[in-house]
Amino acid sequence: METKVPVQAPWDLTGSGYIMMFKFPKAFILDHGFVGEHFREGLYGNVSTIVFADYLTSNVGPYQDLFFLPGKIHYQHHKFFTVSKNFTSSPASVKDSIANWGITKETASFSVVHEEEGLDTLKVTYQGVPVIDISIKPSRSKLSFPLRTFFQPVPLMQYHDGRTFRFNIHGKGSGKLAQIFKVDINPELFPNFAFFKHIAIIRVSDFNLKIPAAKVKGESED
Repeated sequence: METKVPVQAPWDLTGSGYIMMFKFPKAFILDHGFVGEHFREGLYGNVSTIVFADYLTSNVGPYQDLFFLPGKIHYQHHKFFTVSKNFTSSPASVKDSIANWGITKETASFSVVHEEEGLDTLKVTYQGVPVIDISIKPSRSKLSFPLRTFFQPVPLMQYHDGRTFRFNIHGKGSGKLAQIFKVDINPELFPNFAFFKHIAIIRVSDFNLKIPAAKVKGESED
């Protein structure tokens, strides 16, 4: 059987989604944030981010992602964010994300329902087991605010198979504040933020993300 060659970076993605920011105790992040061994000691920021992204276009076609960034980390003289847990609806992006950026993903089923009253219901199921079931309602205000400062740039580092991957995400979009009405989370599969007060819940529209190729180094390299 022919092996599919990964779609190389850079990638260009457009779509919409939600950014959910929480301030968690450091102990919670270390115990429940799926942080890998290489980055645990360097964790110093306790503002974590959950992202639900609905990509309308990408280098591998439309798909959805649910991922967790546990907080700011210091490692090998760099300060950065990392993706410690990532579910995706695209099997293609699993292989490509590891090859390009060292991001480990798990394929899951996604459901996005936009109801008449403006309520969005987002569900993720992994191997038949519910991961998250959340209902969010964006503000009714017609006013939105630019999100360029949220995305430009966001430094990320991933560790996979003895190598570090460093890259910056650039992007822009427009946002509205939103409110969570219901949330159920399986703590075995994703950090359970249901019992914490949020810093901000933002509905992001018309975003454009650019993810460049990573700088890759092995453990023996300086």
